[in-house]
Amino acid sequence: MRLRKISLLITTMCLLSACGSAEPTNSNNVAVETETQIMENDTELEIMETENIENETEVVETELTTEVVEKDVISDNIFDFEFLYNGKKIKLPISYKEFSEITGWTLDEALKGNKEEELMMDTRHTYYYGPLSHPNYSAKPTDFDFVCTATFQNLTDEYIHVLDSSVYTVKFSRSYDTELYAMANGIEHEGDAGVGLVESWEEIELSKGITWGSTEEEIVAAYGECSVQEMGRGVKLLTYVPDKLNGACNMLQLYVDEEYGLCTIDYINRQ
Repeated sequence: MRLRKISLLITTMCLLSACGSAEPTNSNNVAVETETQIMENDTELEIMETENIENETEVVETELTTEVVEKDVISDNIFDFEFLYNGKKIKLPISYKEFSEITGWTLDEALKGNKEEELMMDTRHTYYYGPLSHPNYSAKPTDFDFVCTATFQNLTDEYIHVLDSSVYTVKFSRSYDTELYAMANGIEHEGDAGVGLVESWEEIELSKGITWGSTEEEIVAAYGECSVQEMGRGVKLLTYVPDKLNGACNMLQLYVDEEYGLCTIDYINRQ
């Protein structure tokens, strides 16, 4: 019985000794493992953020692509009297209402103060030629802003209101006389009188891509030789007239500045 107690005691001591000899937990290792996990998590977050940025970029690029507006198609023949106004096709003659809807230019200011009977047009009678008004531009000549003038014609066999007439002549100009500009604004003009350009203007494109800034050489290459008149102050007037006229004065006149290129367009297609 005594031997059994001694044996149990020895066994108990051995067990206690074994428990005491176990290696303690290393707190440093735990910290390293925790930091490693945090770094891995941060890396995963960075990857996710990068993917999100790439996705957002793709979305933006897609949105920009969808906002591109396709231009209408016009004839390569200038005597079809077609041109693009901010990408929209206009063919002369065109009803005043459609012209105004496409371009924003109106007779609102010009017709103020007129009696109603004065606004009626006789058969095929030219009613008005003068500057039109636009909400983006000043109608005052002294402001030297972008200018649009037009001539209107009654193409019916009845008396009609001018607002029901058609535009057969249209002239757009983004240039002004620098000397007159100086005089109107009370400033001293330096150097020779020349041409200045307004800061903003509408996008107008003629047949074969001729547009604001096109040079004389580019115009002749596109349309062929034409009548050229020196207008002074570095400006030339290029006039194109069809070979066969229909009894009216139909033509395309382009004013080209030696420095700025095409600066005024005058299109006439009277019926």
